[in-house]
Amino acid sequence: AALGRLDAAAMADVELALRLGRLAGRLKAPDEAVRFFARAVALDPSNADARLQFGVALVVQQQLEAARTELAAAVAADPRLADALAYLAYCEVALGNVETGRRHAEAALALEPAHPIAASVLAAIK
Repeated sequence: AALGRLDAAAMADVELALRLGRLAGRLKAPDEAVRFFARAVALDPSNADARLQFGVALVVQQQLEAARTELAAAVAADPRLADALAYLAYCEVALGNVETGRRHAEAALALEPAHPIAASVLAAIK
């Protein structure tokens, strides 16, 4: 019963949906994470963090086309999100768009010089 109330509350509250999505990710429940992050995006499509979290959850599930869409929306909403740029770089390279991926990885590293994902993307394509 308590879980049902939490679930219902998350369907109306962006921040709660994000918290529950992060918790689901930590608990290794990727389908639930995707569901909560998708709800957060539906509630507030302009929320860069919601788009980032949804995109990362989709990367975990190897849904790279959908992840690219969400991560690009996160970057459009907040171009200073190094994580969004780095994961977007990963998606682009994995989808065969190496030069686009390189540009995103370099942009992530310009914001956060030690970003591990951006650095590994660049290392993989050199």
